[in-house]
Amino acid sequence: IAAGKHFEAGLNYYRPGQHAPFQSLTVPSVGSAGELARSLWILGYPDRALRQVQKAYDLADSQSNPSTLGFALSLGALTYQICREEVACQEKAEATIALSIERDIADNIIWASFARGWAIARQGRTEEGIAQLRESAAIYKSVGAEVALAQFLAMTAEAFCCAGQVEDAL
Repeated sequence: IAAGKHFEAGLNYYRPGQHAPFQSLTVPSVGSAGELARSLWILGYPDRALRQVQKAYDLADSQSNPSTLGFALSLGALTYQICREEVACQEKAEATIALSIERDIADNIIWASFARGWAIARQGRTEEGIAQLRESAAIYKSVGAEVALAQFLAMTAEAFCCAGQVEDAL
């Protein structure tokens, strides 16, 4: 509950045009909106979480910064993932990946790749999804990243379960 209040407070501090583009990834803008969405889901408000994701997209659009939009899209994909909306998760993940490739922005591709792999596996293409998740995990671990690692590992374990590979999931 406290986290949600802090993210809401961060959003209240944001004033369009007063923050440099690089600050849009942190409080008080798109990052707050995206993380508030995940907090709302954890608190049991999936509909509010998805409305908050839309607010993150709107904030990102207003900033005209492709990196910020990619960040909002990747947070959206991960929010759709925890809301169990596979198709929307895949769409946002693929939009993130396409934007990132088009604009040569590497920041958001890996998170979106995890989301895409999970969504594909959940939609029945388990081997393809698992391959995407394994590749994403290898890249993520190779750079020593740990942010959201627990969520990514859980997504990977779930994909293995979908394929009936319980030992690999464990």
